Amino acid sequence: SVEELTQAVQDFLEGTRRREAARGFFETAQRHWEWCAALHDEETELLERERELATTLDPWLPLSEKAELVEAGRRLAGLATDLAEGYERAVSGCEQALSHDPDHPNARALLADIYLDRFHRAERDSEAGHQRYFEHRVQQYDDGRHASVLRGTGALSLVTDPPGALVLCERLDRTGLVARPGERRNL
Repeated sequence: SVEELTQAVQDFLEGTRRREAARGFFETAQRHWEWCAALHDEETELLERERELATTLDPWLPLSEKAELVEAGRRLAGLATDLAEGYERAVSGCEQALSHDPDHPNARALLADIYLDRFHRAERDSEAGHQRYFEHRVQQYDDGRHASVLRGTGALSLVTDPPGALVLCERLDRTGLVARPGERRNL
């Protein structure tokens, strides 16, 4: 009937509108994530420069001679704020895209990437609680691309001089502030 056809056309158009809205939100999220990537690059350079300055400048030098070190620290603090804002906007854009199109694969993949980045940062900063949270968020959105990273398996290659040297690996079991030797393996 005409009524059924009209309803089918309206349903189709509504789905198209929702997908277009989702695409717009995703594109906004992607721009914010690209901004975060540029901030990451700047942060990496600044951290490297800050470490270099901290090891080469004598601690007793006057503050005026440590101006570059102080400025690097100040800029790093500002980057942390900018990154938090960029993360929030990228995540928000993806979530808005998913609210319009729950199966939007690009929004899901970008969320997995964002949360994996946050997972690595929490790991680097020894923040176990945040690490666990972001691990679960990656698992929620991951399409399998990050499964091997989350399993935590890896490989280590050693070249010894002289060749064939005995190499032992020993686990350290930590209890409070004390680390005690644990299981030992021949690599």
